[in-house]
Amino acid sequence: MIRTDQSGFTLVEFLVAIAITGMIAVVLTASIVQVVQGSGKTSAQLTALYDVENAARYISRDVRMARDTNAGASPRDNITLEWTDWYDVANQDHECEYYLSGGELKREYNGDTTTVAQYISEISFTRDGRFITVTVASTGGRAGVSEQRTYQIQMRPMVENPVQ
Repeated sequence: MIRTDQSGFTLVEFLVAIAITGMIAVVLTASIVQVVQGSGKTSAQLTALYDVENAARYISRDVRMARDTNAGASPRDNITLEWTDWYDVANQDHECEYYLSGGELKREYNGDTTTVAQYISEISFTRDGRFITVTVASTGGRAGVSEQRTYQIQMRPMVENPVQ
């Protein structure tokens, strides 16, 4: 005798429910993976941008003080800047060098070496008159991510030291 008052799920209903749950799980997992991968790439992009801007900030400050440099019309991957303080009665000379070492941009000044930016993949310096053109590229520490910027910075005018 078959009982008709029993409640529950049939095997077909149960299999359909598992299939629907599985599809929802796949969609959610794919969405989460996309978000995690996207945020990692965004983070690397921001790191690359920060590196390029930080390098430009340091270099710009020193170039604006420079009276002379070893940069010429041909691009080079390092630069030496020389200047005398504007208002220094003793006319103390300064020299600063920027160079790329193992993906890091280094600044050497008064015997101290500072890492200005990491993940720098390329840097070039050229000079046209009193203008220095700097091109900096960074990977942000991740393959497939790159930020490149070009800056043109004017060296200080060639005038005699105003303090006499």
